[in-house]
Amino acid sequence: MKAYEEHEARNGKIDDHARAKEVVAGLIGAFVGREVETKGLDFIDREKAKRHAWERAEESMGNSGRW
Repeated sequence: MKAYEEHEARNGKIDDHARAKEVVAGLIGAFVGREVETKGLDFIDREKAKRHAWERAEESMGNSGRW
């Protein structure tokens, strides 16, 4: 969520819902990819982490009224 807020501060608020989801998905992918590499996680752990991060992002964005 913090990375999305920083992106939004630099580039302005994204009005298009689909584009906002793309940005969030990209940020999640980058973060999870870095964690997988540094912690040596396997494919299953990576997929679980991506799913968990996406669920948390949807929850956070929904609660903030941005989604």
